Amino acid sequence: MRARSLVPALVAAGLLAACVDETPLRVVAPPPPPPPKPIVMPVASVSAPVVPMAPPLDLTIAPDIEARLAKFAPIVLDFDESKIAPEDKIVLKKAVEAAALIHEIFLRQVDPDGPEYHAALRTDATKAYGAMYFDIMGGRWDELDHDSPFVGTEKRPAGAGFYPKDMTKDEFEAFVVQNPDQKKAFQSYFTVIRRKEGKLVAVPYSEAYKEQLEPAAAKLREASAAAKDPSLKNFLALRAAALLTNDYVESDKAWMDVKGSIEITLGPYETYEDQLFQYKASYEAFVSLRDQEESKRLEVVGSKMAELEKNLPLDDKYKKDAASRAKGSPIDVVHLLCNAGTSGVQTVAYNLPNDENIRKDKGSKKVMLKNVLQGKFDQMVKPIAAKVIAEDQLKLLNADAVFAYILQHEVAHGLGPGIITLKDGTKSEVNKELKELYGGIEEAKADITGLVDAQYLIDKGIYPKKFEKEIYVAFLATAFRQMRFGVKEAHGKGVVSSVNYIMKKGGIVYDAKTSRFKIDFGKIKKAVRELSKEYLTIEAEGNYEGAKAFFEKYAVVSPELEKAIATIGTGIPVDITPQFPIYEKSKAW
Repeated sequence: MRARSLVPALVAAGLLAACVDETPLRVVAPPPPPPPKPIVMPVASVSAPVVPMAPPLDLTIAPDIEARLAKFAPIVLDFDESKIAPEDKIVLKKAVEAAALIHEIFLRQVDPDGPEYHAALRTDATKAYGAMYFDIMGGRWDELDHDSPFVGTEKRPAGAGFYPKDMTKDEFEAFVVQNPDQKKAFQSYFTVIRRKEGKLVAVPYSEAYKEQLEPAAAKLREASAAAKDPSLKNFLALRAAALLTNDYVESDKAWMDVKGSIEITLGPYETYEDQLFQYKASYEAFVSLRDQEESKRLEVVGSKMAELEKNLPLDDKYKKDAASRAKGSPIDVVHLLCNAGTSGVQTVAYNLPNDENIRKDKGSKKVMLKNVLQGKFDQMVKPIAAKVIAEDQLKLLNADAVFAYILQHEVAHGLGPGIITLKDGTKSEVNKELKELYGGIEEAKADITGLVDAQYLIDKGIYPKKFEKEIYVAFLATAFRQMRFGVKEAHGKGVVSSVNYIMKKGGIVYDAKTSRFKIDFGKIKKAVRELSKEYLTIEAEGNYEGAKAFFEKYAVVSPELEKAIATIGTGIPVDITPQFPIYEKSKAW
């Protein structure tokens, strides 16, 4: 799962000290239109030429496309290539080339016609703004505007490119009931559903995307051959094989063990794009350099997973299932060089793999994108907080506390229910039971349970005592940034629900005179534990109707929240859009 927030080094009671970041980060203020030409991902040269569609593509661009672009602040994620060993440059070059192929798959998963639209926009100089925004959104639909189309007029299919456009939820579920032997294949992370001779069939990713996966696997084999670090070499070789066999288990486990100077994450992971069921994983890639010193300092947090699990506000009858997850929790701090297969809001951290069977055996890895975190804190969190948080609490907002909070959000993804026991005694997975509501519940659970975890670490002296207030202000500041994404997006829906619930309990207070919000430190801890229990129990029970009822009650933008969001205005970027010099630099490697 991903977090979409912020910052630099973590300082925890002298245990986790700040270190010098030598990776340059150039933050560019949002320019007036026309925006600067972005550093875009190269089109995969090994791909088959795009064949024009019939009927012709509708390339009509939304008239306010320049204003939409201005919501994103470009930041250049540069790096010092003189510090990279020659063999590592080959590994990175091949990983970047593989990522370009992965991105092409992602475009097809979001929209079967995505690559054709992308190529058409890129080759038409009059559509330059549309092409730029397409690169940000990963398709024709605007995630910041309830998935409205900004290219053409076609509505986004809830099932994206994973299912036939004319297939309904009822048809899928009826098929699974009538064909129980195919349930596993139909609900698999790694199959697409197609019609063949009028009948629904599950097609493995390795077959559906063979045209891109075969050359991507070849790139990873070349990277593996060049890699000197044994753990990275092993992972790349296993992941290359997995792309062609559709079996990611062993390579996911190998990825957990990678500890060298290079961090490569590549494969099908998140299910956000499948808005029909959230069953299907979309392909993505992150290529980064690991901050070895800071990652080492965070090992103390990863070692506390069993204690954090025991501290969860969850009834004992559910804790056995929750405790079945392994507690291995490597935490890596990295400097992002490029990513692929992402859309809309730029992720700042991720916790993978999502496969509950792997988590049961191996746990999960948390990866914090340090340079992205810093850019978001400076560009958005501080200026947003200055407009909506009570002035006497603004002094409590700082980068260290925000980083700690985001880290605990990712840690919390690895805690709580995963594989669960239903009322009839059968085993299932939380995401399978909560379906399209899973993303919103899981992100909200991670937000709030992360606060519970942070408070535990403060009480144990692992985090400094000053975080006792700062961590909650960090949550409130990042909450308002996420609200700007809207309640349709998983993170936005979850955070609006959480803020409304905590306000009802008195943990967050609105001052009508100043139109600002503040934390009631006397009530916030109790409210957070109660809310964490709500989310954890919904997951432990696989309670789809309970999740639906919770969102219907709380995922509502109140007049107070609406006014606050309006107060933020349009002058502050909604998000960043990273520019990746590695695309050009790696050509010479």
